[in-house]
Amino acid sequence: MGLGAGGKIAQRIYADPHGLQTWDTSQPITLWIQILNSIQFKLLTGVKPPPSVIASEIYAKYHLPWFELYDEDQKALAQSDLLASVVPTGGSSEGEKTVPMREEDVRIIRDRKDR
Repeated sequence: MGLGAGGKIAQRIYADPHGLQTWDTSQPITLWIQILNSIQFKLLTGVKPPPSVIASEIYAKYHLPWFELYDEDQKALAQSDLLASVVPTGGSSEGEKTVPMREEDVRIIRDRKDR
């Protein structure tokens, strides 16, 4: 398993509409996240792990819907130099696999105010 930049997920970061003054920055907290494989999950929780995610090839084969965020009216913040230097955990030489998708299999997610 690898974590890091890469793939075809489009991510955008937007300015906080509430402003920094809204948040209590005087009491920081630490959040520990542990990523487990299915064997570790079963050993630690005693619960059967959830099924594997569906591979992109299965989405394409059965024309399952893909989702696209409808956010053209939002202005994303510029990418920082630090984040631009992030590479996948396997290194920057990882090959990218593309699965062709039919346009009619893409669903647009609209902002709640448009519903």
